[in-house]
Amino acid sequence: MRLLINQNINEIKWNELLSQSQFSSPFQTPEFYHFYNSLDGFSADVFALEEDGAYKALAVVSIQKEKGVKSYFSRRGIIYGGFVFNKCLVLK
Repeated sequence: MRLLINQNINEIKWNELLSQSQFSSPFQTPEFYHFYNSLDGFSADVFALEEDGAYKALAVVSIQKEKGVKSYFSRRGIIYGGFVFNKCLVLK
């Protein structure tokens, strides 16, 4: 199993995982990831676990931070909608 991050994630495999999972939501889509990264003061990272050429789990982590000195004390990561899992991974 290997961990993939951001630009190393294949969006076709990403969407396949979303279509196979009963836990998927709009917050884990490539569209949400790109939208969140387009907002001023916000960013997002995506992490996926790949095994046998397919994604088994994925999370879009949204990063929020304040401007200036406050940014060191108020930075936080939020996973809206939680993790998305392949059905096979949940059953094991």
